[in-house]
Amino acid sequence: MTRKNRKFDTFKSLRERAEQIIAEQPKDPIDIDTNDLVRLIQEIEVYQVELELQNEELRRSTTELETARDEYYELYENAPVGFVTVNKSGIIEQYNSAARQMLAGPDDNLTGRSFAVRVFPEDQELYLSCLKNIAVTGMASPCELRLVRKNGSLIHVHFEATARKDPECRITHWRLALVDITLRKEAEEQLLQARKMEAMGRLAGGVAHEFNNMLNVIHGNAELIGFRLDPEDPLQGFVGEITAAAMRAAEMADQLLACSGKQVSVPKVVDINRMVHDHLWMVKQVTGEKIEVRFHPGGDLWPVRLDPDQLLRILDNLTVNARDAISGAGEVTITTENHPLDPSAGITDLPPGDYVRLSFRDNGSGMEENVRERIFDPYFTTRDVGKGPGLGLPTVYGIVRQNDGGIEVHSKPDQGTTFHIYFPRYRAPSSS
Repeated sequence: MTRKNRKFDTFKSLRERAEQIIAEQPKDPIDIDTNDLVRLIQEIEVYQVELELQNEELRRSTTELETARDEYYELYENAPVGFVTVNKSGIIEQYNSAARQMLAGPDDNLTGRSFAVRVFPEDQELYLSCLKNIAVTGMASPCELRLVRKNGSLIHVHFEATARKDPECRITHWRLALVDITLRKEAEEQLLQARKMEAMGRLAGGVAHEFNNMLNVIHGNAELIGFRLDPEDPLQGFVGEITAAAMRAAEMADQLLACSGKQVSVPKVVDINRMVHDHLWMVKQVTGEKIEVRFHPGGDLWPVRLDPDQLLRILDNLTVNARDAISGAGEVTITTENHPLDPSAGITDLPPGDYVRLSFRDNGSGMEENVRERIFDPYFTTRDVGKGPGLGLPTVYGIVRQNDGGIEVHSKPDQGTTFHIYFPRYRAPSSS
């Protein structure tokens, strides 16, 4: 039924009710002369016209009110901010489309559900504190909360609330405003991580250079002593130990330089598909027979420009990391593909453009969030003592950044780990 038809039915029902009321009233004989009757009819006609004008004004006002209400509802429903109204018990009574997208699926109904259960457990106290502050001071108390979506993922929101009160100033409802700031928080975390890695890289690079200078002195003097000693001299064994230790330390210094992105490199235009294919035998040697290695090369893969030895080092370090994460039998999957990035991609801090993505996935033990946040820190490791210094993944990060690339890590406990590495597409200089 249209709104116009509903109005007509309303006026019709009012007319019928009025006629019924008049019909039910007692009818006494009326003694009235003709002049009075004419005058009475004229007044009734005036009142009728006046009533019609009032009805017309009422209809116009009603139409304007309904139009304003529809416009308000359209703004409310389509606003980019999530609006939720909950009663004093915290039960959702009303919400708009943005709030439904944040908290549930497109066809889910949130009415009658508790809003508090959607608040991340560690943020419950902050949520209740915001509401309490409004109840006490009457002023809005914005804060940032984490909410749990229907699928279990977290969403970061800027949260504000206002109280609706009855005539006795008792709170009856809360109006909540939610602004999704998840992308902003992720960008902030990525920027913080990049700055931290840049600072640690400068430190590691400086230490590595000084360390190399001292190692050159140690190694050079050890060789001179070895030349001056008789080949059969028992001290030659000690000299050999010194030389071997110096060489191992030099390799570690080289890893530190790689972590800092300052390793000496010889970039070349390479086909990642060919390099990965040719290096698969080494990957399988490292993983062992119980771990199946699969390679899915992308078609018509774009060329990239980087040091081939650095690419192999990336593969070796990721392979060792995957092997250590898998207990018993497992799988390692390597995938390559062309991957254009637009401004909304949000891949670390890479600019938009064409990239080749190298993905390295294992189905091992995965990582907790607090571990994942630190895996690129030099010397951070979850391995047992003596199982490695914790420079493998920092080396991967340093090499990727040195080649203007980016890296993403996706991991959850018992769900494996996936590394996505992005290298810029190489375009040959124009002949002109």
